[in-house]
Amino acid sequence: MNEPAVFLPRSALPENSSERDRLLQDYVAERVPHSSRTGSGDWVVRLAVPPSADYYIDPELDSGLRWWGPGTAIADVPFAHKRVGGVGISLSDAWTLAFWSDYFAQAGGVPARLTVLHLDDHDDLMTPRLATSAGGSFTDLVTGHEFTLTEPAGVRSAIGSGAIGMGSFLTPVLHTAEHTRILHLCDTRYAAQRQGEFSILAAQEADALFRPGSPRPAARLVPGSRNATDNRGSYQVDSDLPTLLSHLTDDPVFLHIDLDYFNNRFDGDSDWHSAAERHDPPRDRVLDRVETVLAQLRPIQFRIVDVTIGISPGFFPAEFWQPVCEKLLGALSSI
Repeated sequence: MNEPAVFLPRSALPENSSERDRLLQDYVAERVPHSSRTGSGDWVVRLAVPPSADYYIDPELDSGLRWWGPGTAIADVPFAHKRVGGVGISLSDAWTLAFWSDYFAQAGGVPARLTVLHLDDHDDLMTPRLATSAGGSFTDLVTGHEFTLTEPAGVRSAIGSGAIGMGSFLTPVLHTAEHTRILHLCDTRYAAQRQGEFSILAAQEADALFRPGSPRPAARLVPGSRNATDNRGSYQVDSDLPTLLSHLTDDPVFLHIDLDYFNNRFDGDSDWHSAAERHDPPRDRVLDRVETVLAQLRPIQFRIVDVTIGISPGFFPAEFWQPVCEKLLGALSSI
């Protein structure tokens, strides 16, 4: 894939190369930005994909990529996705939104009300690199292309450009559906810190770099239920799946599984060895947890309209990819 290029005025970036690189990397965390001067003295920023396995931390990454498919290279990681028996599976969890977009397009629109059953060590409510446009559509801040959830080609383009990342794919849904219920299964910090029900408020965040001042779609969690025009849903997190399932309504259920729910050894951190708390259960416990989750989901399988799995290199250990994915796909492909 060609590296997207963004042109910025000379005042947009620091002259100091270290400061400039830090600013750009914070802005596009899942790509490797390179800046250079144009002939006029302005800047061109090119967004490359991570060039080496070191970016993903995991020493067993190569074995995981061989399992994914022959010839899969490091540069393929941000783009690798496929459906297996009806289940959408990807290396980067950002592609979850592409699979949902396929569903929305086939259904003729985004459901007014929906439930996301979200198994993940993160909430994925970050702000994408999209600008909010009139009429409920968005603009990709990297390419300038229009983005709507019912147009799969535009959604795939935005994921490919880096406008939609693995931590921000939920937010456009919250700004499009009338009501989204997120039931978040998590065994670590969110389940401990966020007690009770939260309202999801649709917010705007001003862009600071690619299109300064343009509103970007954001999400804010506010404790308790709330009646307000910006209330776009509800959020609950728990470490117990049956407790979450007791909150299901008649809305269509989108089952999303990020494998770092089961083990988040690396958490995208090269200093993972020294982390004070690490979600790193051994293989047997991981596989037992997979079996438990599948058993608990069985009674509500008929309610699930779409299933997605994100593998998350640099978070979930590659040594577990094959056994965990085979268990999940074997059980969930029939939904």
